[in-house]
Amino acid sequence: MQKVLTEQIYVENKGKRVLRFLIVLLLALATGITVGMYIVDNFFSGIDYSNYSEAALRDNEANIYAVNKSKKVTDMNAINAFIVAENKLKDISSVTMLANGSIDAMGVYQTTYTKRYKNNNSYFVENISKGQVIAGIDTNIAERNYYETNGNVRVYKGTNIKESSATFDKLKEEVSLAKWKERNGTTPITFQPYIVSTKTVISSSSPKACTLENGRQGYVSKISLNASGAYLYVKQIKNMSGLGDYPNFNFITLEVYFNEDATFNKIVVNEEYKVSKMGIPVKTVSKMNYHFSYEATAIPTI
Repeated sequence: MQKVLTEQIYVENKGKRVLRFLIVLLLALATGITVGMYIVDNFFSGIDYSNYSEAALRDNEANIYAVNKSKKVTDMNAINAFIVAENKLKDISSVTMLANGSIDAMGVYQTTYTKRYKNNNSYFVENISKGQVIAGIDTNIAERNYYETNGNVRVYKGTNIKESSATFDKLKEEVSLAKWKERNGTTPITFQPYIVSTKTVISSSSPKACTLENGRQGYVSKISLNASGAYLYVKQIKNMSGLGDYPNFNFITLEVYFNEDATFNKIVVNEEYKVSKMGIPVKTVSKMNYHFSYEATAIPTI
């Protein structure tokens, strides 16, 4: 008898929850965006990134690098090969990373373009986001940043924004490295925004031999990340898109190309996430291409 009553109470409570949802949904259709925001907040809640920390998400990278930095790429698994390539960037005096991509938010398109340079102790970051003004949100954003080791970051805002260029002629602010990292997730000395570790990788393939775009011998590996792998990246997206909150990732896949010396050659990223615009969750599909080279490149001047 007790079991029957318990099952009856469960069915009744479940029915009440469904009924409440349908009532809220009907009210949303009748009254518009205000109740719609209630639905988003209560039924489409995103990931709470405050539950994570960068230190907890990373492996012991110093140890992994020390043990694996002299190995061939094919003698490492995908995670260790990625960590080795990322840490080798710190030991190389000249690094250039150029990235371009496209974003489709349910038919609303946006392009992104990034330059990152390292010349010994000088670092340069330029981010350009070219899109449309939607519901009062201007997605045309350009920012240029200069950083000298142990100094502050000088930030310039861009005008006359094109897909891969803008005019930078006025200093907006000078901020500490810590403040810049809090805003952008990474620092100017970091050349890609994802955290790849045993805690963030869902699946991966061992590096396999391939021919790179330059015709040379290289290696390729595929890595699938969970949403926590974008712990740093979500801050950059928020900062460069004009969004009021962080995106909620559904999937992230990396196709990573390595040079023979275990440095990055190219990273191709495909991802899907939801962003909230006026309280409505919008499915967003993004593809990014990161290209790396190691010849000295002059840092642009203002």
